[in-house]
Amino acid sequence: MTRPLLQYGSKGNDVAKLQELLNAWILREDGSHDFRFCKPDGDFGPNTRDIVKSYQLAMFLLKDGVVGSKTWAALLGTEMYNCFDLPSPFVDAPDPNRCWAGATAMELRQPVPNTTEPAGVIFEKVNGATGGVNNEHANMQKFADAHNLQMFKAEALSCLQLVNLIDQFGRLMLNIKGVDSNMQAGSPDDSHLVNLVGARGDGQPTGTTITIYNPSAWLTGSGRVITASYQYLKLKYPKLTHQVFYNFSNRSTPIK
Repeated sequence: MTRPLLQYGSKGNDVAKLQELLNAWILREDGSHDFRFCKPDGDFGPNTRDIVKSYQLAMFLLKDGVVGSKTWAALLGTEMYNCFDLPSPFVDAPDPNRCWAGATAMELRQPVPNTTEPAGVIFEKVNGATGGVNNEHANMQKFADAHNLQMFKAEALSCLQLVNLIDQFGRLMLNIKGVDSNMQAGSPDDSHLVNLVGARGDGQPTGTTITIYNPSAWLTGSGRVITASYQYLKLKYPKLTHQVFYNFSNRSTPIK
């Protein structure tokens, strides 16, 4: 059964069903309705909107307060994929030029930036100090080998293939080409390493939400946790999967 898009101002039986599902989630989360309750009156008012946003934030969905197909699927448990492998702790990059140190640590489940400079791997120099790692495939393969990571040259990877990798191996490390450490468009030779920590939905570009951890966020003012549809992120970052790395020891689990 296809559920309608619901948002602030919507009314009717579908809204009441939504409110009942939200109340079931609140009970699982809080153990009671002492502090949060979504009166099942069929009226999508400000309280319902705020609880929808809380649900979306907790479930790594786009926090827009609008209940579309992806939020309905999560609430009803009809998703094809719900796979997450969240780093604990989040590891920040030591400086704007070494995103690789934070991203590598999160991929390897290490608590502090991994600033190891493996022999034979080419790093850029910034004012005499170590900067970014050269993003040529051969060099990044050496970087991956030194850290016992598997690497794909993955520009042709589809959304479904990417989600299957997360589902099978847990979090991934992505080298996004053409962007700088602010996650903004840079020169064609720029690249930025981030961690893809989860995905949920149907495995198709418009029906899948993915979550990225950006290790350089605290240095650049960009988003630390980025959650959006695969389609949106692929349009914004055409070379989202210039290279994909994974670690056999990581495993995904669903967000409930």
